[in-house]
Amino acid sequence: MGDEKELLNLLKIVTARSTIDYLKPVRSEHMKVIWSEKIDTVLSCGQPLFQIGINNWALTKEDALLVLDKLLEIQVPILGGDVYHKNGETFHSNYDNWYCDQIEGELNSDYVTRSIDVARQYIINYQVETSNTVYFALIPE
Repeated sequence: MGDEKELLNLLKIVTARSTIDYLKPVRSEHMKVIWSEKIDTVLSCGQPLFQIGINNWALTKEDALLVLDKLLEIQVPILGGDVYHKNGETFHSNYDNWYCDQIEGELNSDYVTRSIDVARQYIINYQVETSNTVYFALIPE
């Protein structure tokens, strides 16, 4: 129950602001586990958003699609995600986002597949002028 409450609070923070191992130094500096050791290891291939108060990582389009494959392998559904732009060294939310709720009665394994498909389609179809400045933050369950 406490974990659910913490996740809901984190989702509220992420939504309010807008919603693979090469970052080991960042992880050791911020020893706190965000989602789980396994999920954090997968997501940490991205760039940390800690400096703007978001406990997550920003992923390029290519990295986000690879991460979705890894999360599918370990059966982690994606609740949604947020889009960020990078200006110089600073990330800024552009307030674009998506979400995917579990349907009542839907098997968890079906939800995992569907939520990852929703995320994949959003990322693939996201229209950008300059792709190297757009990043995606995934919100796993």
